Amino acid sequence: MDGWVTLAQWADKHGYSPEYVRNFWTPLLGFPAPASSHPRSASSGRFEAEVYSEAALDAFYAAHRPEHRGTTSMLDGPDEFRTLGTIASMLGLDRKTVSQYRQAIDAAVAAEDYQDRGARRLYRTRVVVDWLNARPGRGVAADPATDRRRRRPAETTGEA
Repeated sequence: MDGWVTLAQWADKHGYSPEYVRNFWTPLLGFPAPASSHPRSASSGRFEAEVYSEAALDAFYAAHRPEHRGTTSMLDGPDEFRTLGTIASMLGLDRKTVSQYRQAIDAAVAAEDYQDRGARRLYRTRVVVDWLNARPGRGVAADPATDRRRRRPAETTGEA
């Protein structure tokens, strides 16, 4: 069926978990209604998968896509070196909101944009604020392959 997708297929295409789309997007006013259901097969599970018009889902996505881009304004002294906690406090955010991204920020920061001082690592303020503004929107995993929300309990524990 060309032009028709299940919610899981569409969510995966855009980097979201099907549960996130189902829980946070389908209740929104204007979310497209399912067109029909896939026929049930012996191995498909308990229920039939609903199919949606991919064009309708894409149009809804374009109008409602959550983004963080440009939401954090640049601080005074953008070239000063500060800890992630200090930058978070200056932005009015909880310190953990920024420090939870430490590994991703470390991977994206050039050597000249941080100073390692033993137990404390200082980052150029501009680089951290730019990274925060460019991170994916709500519900999008930075690395979908390691996103715990995309694995069922049996996949994470190895149990069948």
